[in-house]
Amino acid sequence: MGLRPGRLRAAYDALPAQERTSPKKDFVRELMALCRVSETTVRGWLAGTYRPDALRRQLLAGRLGCREDELFGAPAEAGRGGKP
Repeated sequence: MGLRPGRLRAAYDALPAQERTSPKKDFVRELMALCRVSETTVRGWLAGTYRPDALRRQLLAGRLGCREDELFGAPAEAGRGGKP
């Protein structure tokens, strides 16, 4: 003896499914699957908060068709604030 869905659930079920996510979200999900990590981890790499280990850097470089040393920008030089 199950419950019949109420109007709230019926209204929710009547909504169309999301047809497509954004290209950036798709890219993040692809990297998550490739490297078997969480979304938080991939976003941390993108933000420069931390970097992946050597194996994952190799996977990312292969996916992007670049060298590992090209994945992340060069570290900022100490004492250089962009002013002459």
